[in-house]
Amino acid sequence: MAEVLSMRWAGVTPEQYDATRVAVGWEERVPEGALMHVAWFEPGALRVVDVWTSRAAFEQFRTAGPRAGVH
Repeated sequence: MAEVLSMRWAGVTPEQYDATRVAVGWEERVPEGALMHVAWFEPGALRVVDVWTSRAAFEQFRTAGPRAGVH
């Protein structure tokens, strides 16, 4: 069953998000199990909504680090 994750990270800057996005290579190689990724900034925080095939797929991506688990 798909899992929708809504996350908020206080203090994350656009530059930090861009560096992470490049390291992960999300646009070039979608992480295994990822279905959708939407990110935006609000005052003082980064907001992200992701849809993954399962919570386990997200946890595998989260714990594996950049570039692991991408296809």
